[in-house]
Formats: sequence, structure tokens, C-alpha cells
Amino acid sequence: GWTRDPQSLFRNLWSCLKPGGRLIWSWGHPLFDIVQYENERFVLHKSYFDETPYFAPSWGGSKGVYIQNRTIATWFRYQTEVGFLVHDLLEPQPLSTADAPDDPTRYYSKAKAEHVPGTFIFVCEKP
Repeated sequence: GWTRDPQSLFRNLWSCLKPGGRLIWSWGHPLFDIVQYENERFVLHKSYFDETPYFAPSWGGSKGVYIQNRTIATWFRYQTEVGFLVHDLLEPQPLSTADAPDDPTRYYSKAKAEHVPGTFIFVCEKP
């Protein structure tokens, strides 16, 4: 997900696998970043379909990073365009939210984790 060139990434992964090889990978769900708790409910703070990259200065103690949310359909196309067969797409609920903060306004909270998928997992195969 941090790559600026996902098409090249999937081409490289394709080239490393033998026929029948599986690629199982996960990334943060695109809805998780854009849903926020406001006025006692969860709301989208920007369009799910907006894939415009943006620079986040001072992200995680760094000088900043480029972030680009992509839809599930975009990730699907990146994989299938190089030839991967997608066998499954999972959007798992957390096994536990016991250690998550109770404050729903936090980026990661118990309520948000129980209402919005935090991650997705693709199961792919090189035919």
C-alpha cells in the first residue's frame, strides 16, 4: 500500500511466483481512513472514490509521507491486469477490541473497529 507504483509491484510479485503460487496480502481498508465519528455517529469525511494522493507532513514522527487511498476495485484491477486470479477477498472483523480506546473520536477506537473494516485481505494465485 505504501508503493507509489502498485502496477509495478504486482508485476514484480507475479514474476517471482511459480505457476500455482499464491499471493496473500493485506492492507488498510480504504473506508477506515475516511470515516470519522462526529455528532454521535460515523460519517464519511471525503469520498470513497477520491484516489488523489496527498502529502501528510510529520506523519508518525517522520518528515511526512505520501498517502493515497485506493478503492477495493482499484486494488482488484492491479492484480488481475497482471494475470492473478483472485480466489477470495476478506474484510475481517477484529478478533478482539478489548485493548482499543473507548473514545469513538480516536482514529482507532472500539466503536470504529466494530463498525468499519480495518483491513482487507486478498488471496490470489498465479495460474
